[in-house]
Amino acid sequence: MARKILIVTLETTLKLPTGLVVYIGEERKISAILKDNYKSSETSLVYEATVAKQVDIAEGEKVFVEGEIKGKGADVYIKLDRRAVFLPKTEGQVLASYGSQVHIDRGSLHEVRERDIYAIYDSSGRYKGKTEMSGIGDNQSIGQLYTGAKKEVEPGDTVKFLGQRKFFGLGVAAAAVVVQDQTPSGGGLLFWWTFPNGWGINWLWGTWFFEHFETDNRYIFNVNMPTVFRKNFFYPNWISPYAGVCIASYISWAYVGIMDSTSAYGAGIYPVLGVELFQTQLFHVHLEGIYLTTPELTLQERKFQYGGWGYSMAVTTNW
Repeated sequence: MARKILIVTLETTLKLPTGLVVYIGEERKISAILKDNYKSSETSLVYEATVAKQVDIAEGEKVFVEGEIKGKGADVYIKLDRRAVFLPKTEGQVLASYGSQVHIDRGSLHEVRERDIYAIYDSSGRYKGKTEMSGIGDNQSIGQLYTGAKKEVEPGDTVKFLGQRKFFGLGVAAAAVVVQDQTPSGGGLLFWWTFPNGWGINWLWGTWFFEHFETDNRYIFNVNMPTVFRKNFFYPNWISPYAGVCIASYISWAYVGIMDSTSAYGAGIYPVLGVELFQTQLFHVHLEGIYLTTPELTLQERKFQYGGWGYSMAVTTNW
């Protein structure tokens, strides 16, 4: 059920900018956001203003800006040395909520952008959830609530900016260390997509492979074009662990001596654990481990099969 926003009208002789934060009442100091004026005459201008709280406001209450109070009626007094009209986007208030949608009092004039993520808190500082902005107006924005209970978000709750979700990243990846004395290698061009609430996909245009040597025996395992489906936790954050599964095709070879060999082809699903660093910045660092298990190959009554964690590191530029 939608929660209503209180609309009040203010009359003044001054021309005021849209989005100005004014305060109603000498004692209560109820904040209101000025909208466009809808009526004017030779002697006065009438504006509408939105108030997040459902409160009683009497006709003729004083309205002021930046704390200078004087005179009577609904005149607005502005100091010439007042601070900037538009507050930064780092903190704001919930104006209303509509099911999973959250309406806040920050917009493009506060430099709010699509995919900006805000945490929601009540007046006591209790965390209620996160919302990601999708509809950006001049002074207000609407976002989608994707963590927390929908019924708990109320007008007047505080929102705090966490960062912007970076949808796409492009960079390079390289292999690091693998267990069981195997020699890792490989790498390639890494494509990185992040969707709301930390879900994502990354795809390597390249290959991972390792080799294992024992006297005259040699085993090679090659994983091609791996695709990882992942879920980031504590998103967004400077350090965000993730878990997922990798789907990839593979080729494996076993050699005994110089001439005798066998091979296998197929596809596999492998568990993945990783950490993503600096999620809301331009450059991200990715540390990832994948548990590889190879198919069993038999050659000259010798069985070849290996398994273990392979590690990689990547750096991407993200937008």
